[in-house]
Amino acid sequence: MVNKSTLIYLAALAGLCGWIWYQHGAINDLRAENQTQASLIVEQEKVNQSLKDTIETERQAVEQQRVINDEIKQTTQDKVQVVRKIIKSQPCYNTRIYDDAIERLH
Repeated sequence: MVNKSTLIYLAALAGLCGWIWYQHGAINDLRAENQTQASLIVEQEKVNQSLKDTIETERQAVEQQRVINDEIKQTTQDKVQVVRKIIKSQPCYNTRIYDDAIERLH
């Protein structure tokens, strides 16, 4: 017959085997979750890099547009100065304009 100490050892052994089996399953689940998160991180890094590239492209486009706008503004200012010089050189420059004419111009 099997004595009590043998039964206790067998029960403890079965309990330990069950606990080991449970821990093995938990570890496998955690590894799978870790792998999923790692692949998600890789995908997110690719998206982030794509966004950085897009932002850099847009920044360059904005800078180019700013340069173009500055050139247009400078050209406009130059033309305004030319027109002012032409107007100042005309004999009618010092002629007084009536108030109602000025109001109609506004």
